[in-house]
Amino acid sequence: MSELSKEVQSMLDGIKKLTVVQVVELVKAMEDEFSVSAAAMAAPAAAPVGGAGGEAAEEKLNSTL
Repeated sequence: MSELSKEVQSMLDGIKKLTVVQVVELVKAMEDEFSVSAAAMAAPAAAPVGGAGGEAAEEKLNSTL
C-alpha cells in the first residue's frame, strides 16, 4: 500500500478499533451522507470465443439486464 497521509492513517487506526457492528453503521452513514453505495460491482462475464456461442452469450446478457 502506498504512503498514507497522517489524517487518513489516523482515521484508519480509529476504524481498526471499531466492532463489526460499528463498521456497518459507519458504512451506512457514509453511503447516506455521500449518496453512494459500497455494494460490490459485478464483474462482466467473459464472452465465449467466436460464432453462435458469442451470440448466445450476448442474448443471455441482454436478457439479464
